[in-house]
Amino acid sequence: MKIKKYHRIYVIDNCNEKISDNKFLTNTLQKISTQVGMHVFENPVNPNEHPESPSYSALGVTDVSRVTVQAFGAPNKISVDIFSFKEWSREEIKKLILKTFSTKNSTLTIKEIWWG
Repeated sequence: MKIKKYHRIYVIDNCNEKISDNKFLTNTLQKISTQVGMHVFENPVNPNEHPESPSYSALGVTDVSRVTVQAFGAPNKISVDIFSFKEWSREEIKKLILKTFSTKNSTLTIKEIWWG
């Protein structure tokens, strides 16, 4: 039996100032997990602050998947990576991420990996 797997990575360049707020990023990870319809077993980890290159990484381990958020202050970029055994509304997540982090100068790149 072949199990379907869904994997999509969203990267936004030229983000707004919210990418430097660790608490806001943690809440956003929770929102994404909820919108994808997943229950988070493990809360976000590894807030990482370096003056020369401020960054933040969070991992949400869920019942059937995982969600990661990585924000990089120096290049002003955020990456949201979702892998799941169940399908979710890719368009709704895209809208949430753009609404939350984009500016008029932002660019969005989406990479979808199909596992069959």
